[in-house]
Amino acid sequence: MKQRILYGIYFFIWIVFLVLIYAYQTEKYYEKTQFLAPISGFIVILISLLTICTLIVLLILKKGQREKLRKTIILCLIPFLLLIPLIFHYFQLDRLEGKQQTIELSYIDWACDCADWATPKDLKKYHDNINDTLAKLSMYIEPSDKGLELPDSFYVSGNTIKFTGRFYKYKKFPKHYFSVELPGRAKVFRYDKYEIIKPFYVWGQVHPDSIPEPIELK
Repeated sequence: MKQRILYGIYFFIWIVFLVLIYAYQTEKYYEKTQFLAPISGFIVILISLLTICTLIVLLILKKGQREKLRKTIILCLIPFLLLIPLIFHYFQLDRLEGKQQTIELSYIDWACDCADWATPKDLKKYHDNINDTLAKLSMYIEPSDKGLELPDSFYVSGNTIKFTGRFYKYKKFPKHYFSVELPGRAKVFRYDKYEIIKPFYVWGQVHPDSIPEPIELK
């Protein structure tokens, strides 16, 4: 009876975790699960490893119950198989669209670490950002080479740059992107080259927050 209760708790924890982790992959429930999914994942993996390691030790020590313990170990490993589609989806995130294109994007200085580039057309049409319309249309950029990274001085709200590259197929974060704010995923444009559209402004040699106005790039 006690074993059945333990099995029930084990699989209940896994079911909760799987629901959260798959909801975390969707755009609709991402924000609601962005804290719970990673935390529950850590707890579930830790509990599972401790359980399986304990069973392996018992398998070595209790020779008379080896067959039963083997079946129990296999049973405890079954939930891990349900993570395979998730792993497959993770590797799909790095797939790029086949078509290369050139687009103009304007920088938006949001008060958050979220996607901060939008087309001038969307910026003009949804500048009031009612119901986060512009925020939902905003995207991230990602250089194909570290040498193409934009200098910090270029990040002035309203600056427009023409990028040539390709979109990733799925919404995600740029590579090496990290923020404690855990912003939402968005479209990412991976560019191979860029061209400045004037008028264009840059911050001086000091930190942008310490000077009142940027300088126009002639």
